[in-house]
Amino acid sequence: MRNKSIILLGLTLCGCNNYAETFDCKPGIGVGCQSLSTVNQMVEEDKLPIHQPRKVWIAGYEDEEGNYHEPKYIELEEQK
Repeated sequence: MRNKSIILLGLTLCGCNNYAETFDCKPGIGVGCQSLSTVNQMVEEDKLPIHQPRKVWIAGYEDEEGNYHEPKYIELEEQK
């Protein structure tokens, strides 16, 4: 039983050695696939694109069927 546990542990840990130094995805909106050093440089140069979503607060209300809806915030997305 102990040998099976050691073998299982060894096989489980083998999955942790697949580290890649490059990124496979292309940069999109924001900084998505940039390296950490690139993001740090963008922060230092104040060139980091910041997306601040617009939020709308909806007050709590009771609908026509008597159901109460809690107050909440919803985020609005910009349409392009």
